Amino acid sequence: MGKNNNLIKYMADMTTLIFSPHADDETLGCGGSIAARRSSGEEVYIVFMTDGRYGSPLPEERGSKELIETRKKEALNALEILGIKKDNIYFLDFEDGHLSKSKKLALLKVEDIIKTVKPNNIYFTSHIDAHTDHSTTGEIVRKAIGNLNINVKQYSFMIWKPRLIARDLNISIKFIKSYFYKPRIEVVDISKYLNIKLKALEEYKSQVKWFSKEFLSRFTTNYETFFI
Repeated sequence: MGKNNNLIKYMADMTTLIFSPHADDETLGCGGSIAARRSSGEEVYIVFMTDGRYGSPLPEERGSKELIETRKKEALNALEILGIKKDNIYFLDFEDGHLSKSKKLALLKVEDIIKTVKPNNIYFTSHIDAHTDHSTTGEIVRKAIGNLNINVKQYSFMIWKPRLIARDLNISIKFIKSYFYKPRIEVVDISKYLNIKLKALEEYKSQVKWFSKEFLSRFTTNYETFFI
């Protein structure tokens, strides 16, 4: 068997697990990487941490059951485009914007999923992401990996730029040492899968209409960037 065939077989034997705070973060942050891994035959699982109920500025939508269901349907449609099996999708349904209040229960659920899936790779939002659900997701996943003492490749990504203000000073020095003083950034070329990512992103109609062009431009390039 040639080198390329060996690589394809190796990738097909891999399993990737992605923890997304909200329905759309997975596509924004690593949609191209998801499509690439699925195209190689790799098994990919997605976990949505919150229910997304507050993902609208409109009073008649914000906090409604209808918005929760809409975002779930959008997620299923987007992930189908990216090649994810419906059985590989978890909705944990913690309250949007308040994941930090459910850290203990969320940690138990995350650990159970990791033990069930047995991933080789885990993607998650950075623990210094400016959005509280994003940073909390990063904290929970990192803690779960540590508690389980497993050897997995970790990919963290940022959706919202970090705010290293007074309350973050306890982590900022540690962050600077661990992320900036070592070459731990991986840039992935997703040009071959960009169109798939864009089609998946279009399914999140309830969300993308609120995004600025500047914000979207960060996630619609030929590259995805991760801290590893």
